[in-house]
Amino acid sequence: MPSFIMSFARAGSVAGLVIFTCQPARAFDPSPHLARYQVYLGAAPGSPAIGSGLQRLSHDCRQWTLEREVHVDFNLAGNLQMHIDSRLKGIESFRGDSFTYELTRMRNDIKQQISGTVTMLDKGGRAAVRYPSGPVGLDLPARTAMPVKAIGQALARLKKGGGNFSITTFDPETVGNAMTVDVAPAPRESVRQRLAATMARSSDAAEGWPINMSFSSATRAGTPPYYTLNGMMLESGALDRLTIRSGFFTFAADLIELQPIDTPQCPRA
Repeated sequence: MPSFIMSFARAGSVAGLVIFTCQPARAFDPSPHLARYQVYLGAAPGSPAIGSGLQRLSHDCRQWTLEREVHVDFNLAGNLQMHIDSRLKGIESFRGDSFTYELTRMRNDIKQQISGTVTMLDKGGRAAVRYPSGPVGLDLPARTAMPVKAIGQALARLKKGGGNFSITTFDPETVGNAMTVDVAPAPRESVRQRLAATMARSSDAAEGWPINMSFSSATRAGTPPYYTLNGMMLESGALDRLTIRSGFFTFAADLIELQPIDTPQCPRA
């Protein structure tokens, strides 16, 4: 799912796809791209910039590679400074039935190295996640989408139209488990104006769907959402003009650069 943004939300919480052949991607799959973001504490004009984000999505003739980075520094209260770094690299099969990843996460001087392997079958899935404290095994709901496949599912539903929908996806960055993403079309005027001085360098940045999103646990029904999001989802699968609310904090992220990534010419199987 669109969710290197999940790392932004994690900062608030601590404070308070395709057929597996060599065929081209289908029309509703995300486009390989490099997206760079400016991150703010608050979403009003004049909100201070506190860091940056990056998403790089590419593929070869067999698999997707997903890379995300978030770097933020902000004050919690008085002179208490919060420094957060998150770096994810994941490999997802074209079928969307497997995902392996490495996550490096740092909060102030505390560093964590986390790795995981996720496999989906017809009746459900299994995640094996290794934390510094030891390994954890998780059962996942049926039809849990891996991160890139979830973006493709969201694009397909938005292009089709028809109102609200939900996607269950595996989230490696915030909870390391299955997450339910509820998506609702939003009025275009509900998406805030851009805070960043630099516009994204792509016509794609002006096109897309205004949406509201809510992120909650897929395994604990009835619990409050981890966070909510308002913004634009673009044709490429990148997001723009984001407002993220989590606990006592509101974050914003503006797309400041969007570059397409060349795809290989793959022979047919």
